[in-house]
Amino acid sequence: MLKKLKVRETQIEIAAPTLAQPEPALNLKNGRLKRLELLWLTNKEAFLIWLGWRVVFIFFPVVAGLLFPHATGVGLPGPNPNAGLERWFGGWMHWDGGWYVEVAARGYQGDNTAAFYPLYLLLLRGLAFVFTLGNISDDALNITGVILSSLAALTTCLLLYQLACQDYDQETARLSVLYLMAFPTAFFLFAVYTEALFMALAIGAFYAARKNRWLIALLLAALAVLTKNQGLLLVAALLVEYVVQRRPRRFRPDYRIFFFGLPLLTFGGWLLFNQLTFGNPLQFLSANQQYWGHYFAWPWQVLAKAAADFKRILNSTVGPGTELMQQDYLNLVSFPLTIGFVGLAFAGGWAVWRGRLRLAYLVFFLGCLLQPLVSPVAEQPLLSMPRYLLVIFPAFFLLALAGRNWRIIHYSYLAFSLPLLGLLLARFVLWYWAS
Repeated sequence: MLKKLKVRETQIEIAAPTLAQPEPALNLKNGRLKRLELLWLTNKEAFLIWLGWRVVFIFFPVVAGLLFPHATGVGLPGPNPNAGLERWFGGWMHWDGGWYVEVAARGYQGDNTAAFYPLYLLLLRGLAFVFTLGNISDDALNITGVILSSLAALTTCLLLYQLACQDYDQETARLSVLYLMAFPTAFFLFAVYTEALFMALAIGAFYAARKNRWLIALLLAALAVLTKNQGLLLVAALLVEYVVQRRPRRFRPDYRIFFFGLPLLTFGGWLLFNQLTFGNPLQFLSANQQYWGHYFAWPWQVLAKAAADFKRILNSTVGPGTELMQQDYLNLVSFPLTIGFVGLAFAGGWAVWRGRLRLAYLVFFLGCLLQPLVSPVAEQPLLSMPRYLLVIFPAFFLLALAGRNWRIIHYSYLAFSLPLLGLLLARFVLWYWAS
């Protein structure tokens, strides 16, 4: 009896310290660390690409401003080209960026300002108000715009990588982000422009739709409608994605179809604002026609005129000096890029047929490609076309698929895009028209 009792006591004494260890807290801490590590590993490639470009773009305008003279007589709102702020931040708010700062600071004061959609302006003013504790100035709005666009560009890179991983391998996803950031007008993602915000919202909407989170997808689409005129094209593409996802069930709409009313409500609110402010619900369209020279044309008419201009420029004698800085010569960039994207559109149709690209992506591609072609500028039909092409993110999936399989395409794309990126960025920060 005594021996058995001692054995039991010894067993109890040995087991007690084991039960007293705080295992749950340790596991919780390890779980958080593992989630953070997984988050970093799944987004590292996209983050590093964004970071590299962000660092380069910090110093590039400063170097360009020291080596080359600024353009004169631009006649748009903006800081003094000789000011120190211009070298570090001012170069990122030129042209339309100056108008965004102007409207964010003083509101919609003229019929021409209706051409600028409100979401970016509201974010710009709100964040500047918080950063400066209510003392809003053009310089504060300028710096805030650079920060806002840079964070939106980071979000774009991360979401583009994750969206690509839904259908492709990690190498294709990495190349998609790399090709986007190497595109000749990628610097607009860091400028006081709406491109980065719109792309973050559009790609985020597609990513949420792929995860079957349609309320989030349509909320993001509703915000995109208030960011750029391609927002409604995004809604149409999401509707195609919804139908495709429901097709195995013979397309029986469920309650999520009502979520598509959200972007329609925000668009209706934008029409109402135009009516109350300008007396015309379509003033944002009228402003583009009356003040910015846009008109309706068929795409083939626009491409034919652009081809004639391209041939004329090639046959002209280009002298040294400032002639190459003239706006007209940018058609040497705009026309080949546009034709390249037309070719990619045909490749996208083939990729959809082969199951390598989702139909909704092709719908978004075609909509964003055709929209500026049916609304050109009279004197220069492809004006700003390279910037409009930037937001067509499915194009970079197609390029990545090609670059992944054929290295000659990979190196050719980088050899073509990177020099143009440097040239157009130098033009932009020096107050020459870039796109």
